[in-house]
Amino acid sequence: MRQAALVLGLDAIAWDEAMHSGLLTTRADDRVCFRHQLMEAVVDEPCSTRPSPV
Repeated sequence: MRQAALVLGLDAIAWDEAMHSGLLTTRADDRVCFRHQLMEAVVDEPCSTRPSPV
């Protein structure tokens, strides 16, 4: 998971801190889950508002 985050350009220290604090967790299928739904809403915008690939 950490390697995928680095490939996406996420800050390694911030990723580790979020995992250590429990803000982010990983499921058995390696999907990332947020501890609180409001945090997920801030980070994960609806698909309809994402720019379409060119």
